[in-house]
Amino acid sequence: MSQDRIAAGPAHWPALAGQAGLPVDGWTPQLLGPRKDGKGNRVVVRLEHPSHAAVICMQSLNPADIAATGATVRAQAAAADALSNHPDAGVPAILASLPAEGAVAMVAVVGETLAQLAEPGLPPGALHRAALWTDAFHRIGPVEKRAFQPRFIVNHLLRLRDGPRPIARRDRFRAYADRLAERAAAVTGAATVSSLRHGDLSARNLLLAEDRVWGMDLKNADTGPVGFDIARLLVDLAEHIPGSDPAEIGAGFFTGYRLTGADDATIPFLTLARLLSNWAGMPAVEDRMNLLQTLRFHRILALAEAGFA
Repeated sequence: MSQDRIAAGPAHWPALAGQAGLPVDGWTPQLLGPRKDGKGNRVVVRLEHPSHAAVICMQSLNPADIAATGATVRAQAAAADALSNHPDAGVPAILASLPAEGAVAMVAVVGETLAQLAEPGLPPGALHRAALWTDAFHRIGPVEKRAFQPRFIVNHLLRLRDGPRPIARRDRFRAYADRLAERAAAVTGAATVSSLRHGDLSARNLLLAEDRVWGMDLKNADTGPVGFDIARLLVDLAEHIPGSDPAEIGAGFFTGYRLTGADDATIPFLTLARLLSNWAGMPAVEDRMNLLQTLRFHRILALAEAGFA
């Protein structure tokens, strides 16, 4: 299976290499983190060459991911250009792309993801460096002061509450969605900051190298409250680190993030909204969850119970 996926990764390599001005032959492939789940199906291959810098070749394999390739390439290319001279934060440059085929080649970067570092417990400075990257990325702009309007995310969660999608422990999910809706009035109009959004700012999409933090896998080129990105990252880390909670992680995060602060009322609200969104994305039947999904789901339940207490 691994060999099949390695072959799928650089399937369009000759065309990508020609576009990038690189030789077609002489590369050694290494499979990196193939993803096949409810959120996507793609292959990522690292290509090594004795005379050229390493390249990452990514191939999407389902229609939705392929259709989104053009937008994600544009977002990544724009962010890479904007951060090209930043001393501590970067985004890998795009070398070539075939949007209609879902194929992309980019500069390879080396490091450990924040998720990998979090497994034994975050080392000193890792969260601070991740926060500095997030701050630098959001400063690409346009940075605007914004009065927060929670009705959009609340309405989305209420549609999930009442909609046809099966949700594990739905009665409990409904109760928490109702509590979030009740809290919306308290944050309506709260002062926050809007800027460019990453769209999938998770611990696996921040790569920490010795001299720089690299942001990966940008999903959006739109703008919105920065709390959406921050909440996603804080919840993802809380799910990775047993015994932690998003508020504790947030206290460390805001030592490096300066566009808004720990007193931003939108952050705890959006953190709870992210927990519910993650909950709704889990398999609906607990008996059909694998071990990792079961552990994650029970972590979400515990975080939600603490957050809505």
